[in-house]
Amino acid sequence: MPIIKNNITVSTAKNWGLDGNLLLKEQIIWNANIPSPHAMFASSLEIMGSGASIPLNDQELSPRSFSGEEIPIMGLRLNSWPQLVEACGGKESLRGLSTYEVCENFIKPYTKHSGLSYCEQLRRAMRHDAVATANVYVVHAWQNDFLELIEAIQHHFSDDADVVIWLDVFSINQHRPFDIKDKHWSQAFQVAFHSIQRVILVVDSWDATSLPIPLQRTWCLFEIYNAIVASCILEVAFMPLFRQKVYEDLQKDAVSMIKQLATVNCNASQSSEKREKDQLLNDLQNYISLTAVNNIIFLRIKQWMVDELRKISTSEAITNTLQQAMILISLGNLQLMDAEEDSLLVDQAAIEFKVSCDLRMALLGSDHPLTWSSKQRVAYCFLLQRNLYEAEEILQDCYERQKERFGADHLDTIESAHVLAKIYQALQYDADAEPLYVDCLERRRRLLGDDHFETQKLKSDVASFYLLYHRYDDAVQLFETVYQQRQKQLGDDHLDTITAMVNLASVYNKVKHDKTEELLMKCYEKRKMVYGMHHHRTLSSMINLGMYYQEVEAYDKAEDCYRKCIDIGDGNVGCSTAAVIVAKSNLALLLAHTGRVQEAIDMFLSNYRYVIQSDSDGTFAVNIIKNLQLLLQREGRSNDIDELLLSCTKLISTNGDAEVSKISTDKARTVSWENGYSM
Repeated sequence: MPIIKNNITVSTAKNWGLDGNLLLKEQIIWNANIPSPHAMFASSLEIMGSGASIPLNDQELSPRSFSGEEIPIMGLRLNSWPQLVEACGGKESLRGLSTYEVCENFIKPYTKHSGLSYCEQLRRAMRHDAVATANVYVVHAWQNDFLELIEAIQHHFSDDADVVIWLDVFSINQHRPFDIKDKHWSQAFQVAFHSIQRVILVVDSWDATSLPIPLQRTWCLFEIYNAIVASCILEVAFMPLFRQKVYEDLQKDAVSMIKQLATVNCNASQSSEKREKDQLLNDLQNYISLTAVNNIIFLRIKQWMVDELRKISTSEAITNTLQQAMILISLGNLQLMDAEEDSLLVDQAAIEFKVSCDLRMALLGSDHPLTWSSKQRVAYCFLLQRNLYEAEEILQDCYERQKERFGADHLDTIESAHVLAKIYQALQYDADAEPLYVDCLERRRRLLGDDHFETQKLKSDVASFYLLYHRYDDAVQLFETVYQQRQKQLGDDHLDTITAMVNLASVYNKVKHDKTEELLMKCYEKRKMVYGMHHHRTLSSMINLGMYYQEVEAYDKAEDCYRKCIDIGDGNVGCSTAAVIVAKSNLALLLAHTGRVQEAIDMFLSNYRYVIQSDSDGTFAVNIIKNLQLLLQREGRSNDIDELLLSCTKLISTNGDAEVSKISTDKARTVSWENGYSM
């Protein structure tokens, strides 16, 4: 890394569906009615150096300076580092110095005469006990405190002090310019990573509002991506000043940290030299898009966070029941983040929330605020599972207890009222839902302010309620406000901003706003950047764009969107089965609408086979047969219907799905023509 200076329910084509955000407290419109498939990735060291600090200037050299086709993979044994620190004059001589300053003040003066890397100079001086082939590679930011870096690595390997660490300031020649033969940098790094096989990302602060510095640096992102491609083990170590707070935040609100992680962006990353950044990114783009790089880094580090939280939850060190309950809630919230991809995650989250509730109830009793908080989450899962009456019973009890104990203006009371309003909406108790929504919104605005994130979430849900009941002007006003606030506070690439953008695009389509196409395209591009091309949210945005084109009779563009979605998803393991089914259904309907009847029939049958082979929700099969039947009736080919239905039934029976077969034959004869599905 370079130096940093110190300074599916079927709907009509005009009836856009709901996209349900399964995270507690906020609904994202669009997609909620489409069933989601299951988730688819040394002896004494003498260092002769000046004790004076050298100020940074505009003539900085890159710390990644080496020549030749191969990256040297020699490192220093971790158990030799204390002698290295002492040879520099002890910790007091290094205190407050960045890695860059240590390089300038100690490493470069010591190696100036030989012109070698620090490790190579030690090796040639027969210091074999300190130097060996590295088995751990460290990714870090050069602007961070050097002693903090050392202590983070030592703490991470407290049980394995014999590891050999590849640290650029020691392993790379700091006197020679960066020069990889033919500029195949990714290949050179991957060769080194294949040898080393273990990578440690050392980070500083990390919370819900900012990324660690290494995840903002071009060099670090380049290294992380190539380490992932080389199938390295990727771990994260924290500097001592930040370690405890980061782990506390991870246990309390891992969801917000993951949302911030999703803003990783190679294009927006920083480098001390623009030329160097351009070279690194151009090298990556020889093999893969930067959007895919962002997505790969996001998913890998997100998985580390989930695994780390699970490890904490089962640790023998967690003896505090309340802490264990809090971790379970954080894990449950993480499950809900991905519940669109795997509906079973809602069930898992419900279990974790229920266990947290039982733990709190056993320790604190049923009338404690923390117990109510866990119950609230259990009720929310029941809402998502459509166990609406159970959800209502639990939430109503929590709400009444909180209102009696804290009053209507307490934030916990308002939160329960918010979720209760969502339950009322799901039960179609509209006369109860609307006043509760409005009252919650007024109280949150008064207590937290209109631009507070919790107020924004509530505004999104109220806007979704208005949209459902065709109050488009009210919905537009609220969605526009939320989108503008999140743009300002979080930036365009944050997951919550993208959610607000998707919601606004949906209501713009309803009112035929002149920016509908522009916003739909932006939604697609942003989701592609964050999630990658094969993610169900990206594919759903492509389908939404296709439906817009279909509505404005731009049929060629609509067809192109549907076919592109099918080509990407069909046959690719890990892609959203539901998205492919919806794209095929919409394409079949489009073909029928434009007079290409036989192509439409063939697409319906192809889609039906796809549904059976993918073991998808039986509703899809029913709707395909319905529309196929209606198409044949419209074309005066009623005599073909029974034969086609019989062949469909036989196909289902061949696949052993008798239940879907029965549903298909019993229900396929009594519906009206459907114009399209929405994502």
